[in-house]
Amino acid sequence: MATSIKIDEDLETCVQHLADVRRRSAHWIMREAIQQYVEREEKREAFKQDALRAWNECQATGPCHRGRSGRVAGEAGRRPGRGAS
Repeated sequence: MATSIKIDEDLETCVQHLADVRRRSAHWIMREAIQQYVEREEKREAFKQDALRAWNECQATGPCHRGRSGRVAGEAGRRPGRGAS
């Protein structure tokens, strides 16, 4: 697929400089940048969707977070070893 992209002169200069330093074409630098961006954003979206699924499951099934004490965060409780008053 052939695609064209318009970039300003400053960015074009930076891309060309980087291409020269890396001994790559400006086309390769831009393609690599786009590929890395897309992969990163796909991972970010997958993480977000996993978090939303977990949140929805939590909301549907009840308390989600228990600390070391076994109590739900923010829940008042008795100290271990003490009887009811």
